[in-house]
Amino acid sequence: MALPGATHTGQNVVACYVNGNAFIASGHMPTGMGFFNWGDDYFIYDSLLAIEGSNWNNESIHLSIKFTGLGTYNLTQNNSQPPFAYYQDTGSAFSSINGSVTISYYDGNILAGKFAFDGKSASGSIVHVTNGEFDIAGK
Repeated sequence: MALPGATHTGQNVVACYVNGNAFIASGHMPTGMGFFNWGDDYFIYDSLLAIEGSNWNNESIHLSIKFTGLGTYNLTQNNSQPPFAYYQDTGSAFSSINGSVTISYYDGNILAGKFAFDGKSASGSIVHVTNGEFDIAGK
């Protein structure tokens, strides 16, 4: 399955390949259900930027950085402080051991960019998250 393609028009999508399989989360997370349910969203609090995409297959992608503006941010292995990323499925969580997220567009409402990282589970399994893209309009 092909990914939707990178845009910066508020398409409300987070998409990537996880070990070569397409992951696509689209549509805003429902109001009243809280952040991090299904769909996609982002929030900025102080300097923390968190981006989340979840689908109906119980898979999710999460990216957290200390946002200082447009640019590329390296992802690390520390899940307690940004910058970091993780991929989660029904069985495991895979924390970033390397990778990056690039914020290419932000106008105060629409946030767009690209990401890629390798994640490692507690048991040592590795996932490769590639060709990641996001284009999300604020609520």
